[in-house]
Amino acid sequence: MKKPLLVLAFAAMYVGACAQSSVAYFVEGSTFRTQLNPAFAPHKGYLNIPVLGGVQVDINGNIPFGALLFDNDGKLSAFTENGVSIDEVLSKVSARNDLSVGSRINIFGIGSYTRNARNFWSVDLAMNLAGEVNAPRELFTFLKAGQATDIRDVHVSMQSYADLSFAYSLRLCPGLYFGARIRAIAGMLGASADIERLDISIGSDRWYADMTGSIEMNGIDGDLLTGDRISLDEVTDYIDVASMLKPSGYGGAIDLGITYDPTHWLQLSASVTDLGFVKYGGKNSRRLVFEEHIDSDMIDIENGVIINPEDIDLNNIGLTVEQGEAATRRLTTAVNIGADFEFLDRMLGLGLLYNTKIYGNKSYHTLIGSVNAHPLDWLGVTVAYSMIDNKASALSFALNLCPGWINFYLSTDVLTSKHIRYMIPRNGTRANITFGIGIPIGRWGARGSAMNILHRRIR
Repeated sequence: MKKPLLVLAFAAMYVGACAQSSVAYFVEGSTFRTQLNPAFAPHKGYLNIPVLGGVQVDINGNIPFGALLFDNDGKLSAFTENGVSIDEVLSKVSARNDLSVGSRINIFGIGSYTRNARNFWSVDLAMNLAGEVNAPRELFTFLKAGQATDIRDVHVSMQSYADLSFAYSLRLCPGLYFGARIRAIAGMLGASADIERLDISIGSDRWYADMTGSIEMNGIDGDLLTGDRISLDEVTDYIDVASMLKPSGYGGAIDLGITYDPTHWLQLSASVTDLGFVKYGGKNSRRLVFEEHIDSDMIDIENGVIINPEDIDLNNIGLTVEQGEAATRRLTTAVNIGADFEFLDRMLGLGLLYNTKIYGNKSYHTLIGSVNAHPLDWLGVTVAYSMIDNKASALSFALNLCPGWINFYLSTDVLTSKHIRYMIPRNGTRANITFGIGIPIGRWGARGSAMNILHRRIR
């Protein structure tokens, strides 16, 4: 099943809903934790190094990576290739399988404390890529075993958008902080493909298929007109590359957060982020529909089984172009509820975080417990254990350095897992890596462990 649909699927899987490193929630002094709760603030103001100031990739789903990829004699290979049994693949997939991938790159970021050293503001410009794949178990059965089957409801989608945000965190009263972030969003390229029905039967030397579905594209080239007839392999020719540099849709979002310190050793917090949408206009949107019957002997068949089903060529499927409608796409909204217990003059802490991410009509729930060490004012280390939907778990590490001349942050949850290759976890259904470098600017804040003495005086 070559070209556009699979290209779109694997691109969605590997490029990626807006990524957020949940382990950063308890890394005091980090600039990344403000993305999870705008009421938080780092130890000091910051100026991010363009692009290197924040790179995040986050993968969520219920498909183990080891069901999709495997080590084949030192080479990373797809599950469809020889070397892994169908029983091994099917034992790891569910009736409905989904994978959501997000990445966020900070293009520009700056933040600073106000004169009172308590209120904090920031401005950030970022590029976001989002991808999602939903597929039934029957698709894996066909791609691996080549058996006749009926496949329903395969969905692949991608979207890209830039957002410019302004955040402000202020003290409402001693121990109580409120934060809000307002974001203006420019939608770039968006695409989704749906195979509603794919019924496959196999004869002695031919295979047959009846399929219906559609492709929705936003940011499409204006040369593709309503009523045109094109083949599947021509779809990518009409993607307007310039749309990556100019908006094809607009939207907005808001993040809200609050923190409360009932005692000097306990902080309670809650937030909701990415509460918003992107609306694409109909002018550069197209809907491409197909309803095809396929009858072909251009594939090897033995004993009623297709030998290499991944080699099936669907490029000549005909698509009828219809005028697309204005489409509104929701962002991936996240809800966080946390508690942070501090000991030994805030040098050691325990954190507990409940996080849920809402992807369209489904959600992922994660419970995270962490141990947070701040042995020095400018050094923070966090070790966190995550339980995802009671189906998987992950051990995460985070390091934050902010000595006054640099902000450096690194976190990941793929170090301790058994790996296929290239640090890809074998049994994991979640992976995250976050990296950022910035330059501290402005005054120190009066509400973090970096200024414990001043903090206690002002509270």
